[in-house]
Amino acid sequence: MNFGRFLSILLIIIFIFSGDIYAKKAPVTENKTTEAYIPPQKGADMPLLDKYDAQGYARRLYYPIFISKFVQPNDIANDFLERYSAVLGIDKKGSDRELISAKESLSGYHYRFQQVYNGIPVFASHVLINVTLDGAISSIISDYRHFDNISINPLIFDTRAEELSMAEIEMKSLRGDSETELVIYGLENKYSLCWKVLIPAQEPLGDWQVFVDAQTGDIIDKSNIMCFIDGSGYTFDPNPVVSEQTLDLPDAGDGNYDALTAARFDVTLENLDPPQGGRYYLSGLYVNTSPTSNRANEADPNDFYYNRQNDNFEEVVVYYQINECHDFYESLGFDNIMNFSIGVDVNGTTDDNSWYSPWNRQLTFGSGGVDDGEDCDVVIHEYGHATQHNQVPNWGQTHEGGSMGEGFGDYISVAFAHPVSNGWDEAQVFDWDKGPVDNFWPGRRVDRNKHYPEDMLARQKSRPK
Repeated sequence: MNFGRFLSILLIIIFIFSGDIYAKKAPVTENKTTEAYIPPQKGADMPLLDKYDAQGYARRLYYPIFISKFVQPNDIANDFLERYSAVLGIDKKGSDRELISAKESLSGYHYRFQQVYNGIPVFASHVLINVTLDGAISSIISDYRHFDNISINPLIFDTRAEELSMAEIEMKSLRGDSETELVIYGLENKYSLCWKVLIPAQEPLGDWQVFVDAQTGDIIDKSNIMCFIDGSGYTFDPNPVVSEQTLDLPDAGDGNYDALTAARFDVTLENLDPPQGGRYYLSGLYVNTSPTSNRANEADPNDFYYNRQNDNFEEVVVYYQINECHDFYESLGFDNIMNFSIGVDVNGTTDDNSWYSPWNRQLTFGSGGVDDGEDCDVVIHEYGHATQHNQVPNWGQTHEGGSMGEGFGDYISVAFAHPVSNGWDEAQVFDWDKGPVDNFWPGRRVDRNKHYPEDMLARQKSRPK
């Protein structure tokens, strides 16, 4: 798939999926548009329109008339922010912002600034400046909040905020230590000083983000920012349903039978680390299974051959697919994302669920229903969440961002499997779960006639117990 097609399809698809990155819930009746949607045409004669908020401040600017005396792209971005400060409603000298991300891509340079108020970050409030390779400002995306004076002196301690947050989510057990940070948080245009408390809970499972008013101790908002997917399927390459082009393949309680044994592919496991204590493990440049219990290990790196009822089989599938997906990114020209070894627990829960955790930057796959670690669609969907968090810090903290995260995860699964699917039911995500034999859940498609923003479903605040 060429890069142009990749981007054009992505723009259409990433907005259309319901739900959010916090928790996938059972499928619901779809929203339907009454007429076929024809995407608006963009071009020199129909440019993107600038947008301003009710206070008159710019929220979106496209190719503004601007010539900088500077040559370096970071200097150009800062020059623009200083000279256009009144238009954006920001401080000319930069006391209300901090640079938190500087990225280079195929199209140019991208600088993301965090809004701060008297040194305290304003939650999910940024200015993004995009600079083309030839030094032009192509777009400015501003989410800056404007509000009256707010006290920055907390009246309750962070430890008390943690206690209140844990009580709010009815926390029974933890996966790790909680984290707290003072932020300015706005809900329905009401802003206050809050403790942002991140709780990596085991029960109820999630990376729970709770906002506690630092003056009163009131719970202002809460959400689960763990990236989930409910239900999954078996993955070989991309999964037996697709490779064998049949839906008549039952899970059979994770057992072996001839059709599934024959559906396995003999693949090369690239980028493995050197042996440890004379044994090779499925750890390498871009993925490792070190969080997994009873890990696969062999004296010979060419001996990672298992039948699918063996839990070590999931390790091989996950390692291979993530390593290949990283190569897929590089083949598109993206050589500066996910350049680290992401940890994976391939059987981390007995639930029919999987997720990416921003807290520890790890992937976890469930063994309920069809083993998620055997399903390429699930593996790459969750890797897609990790990819977005790697590109943009704290991705998906808004309804739109979360919806885009789900859409991107589904899209990248389909795009990645395109070379081996041969067009067979290509638009279906999680084919095996949808199969008539087990039918764990209906899955999703990426070719539905949905339209942003009216086809986004309401955000689910927390995962049902």
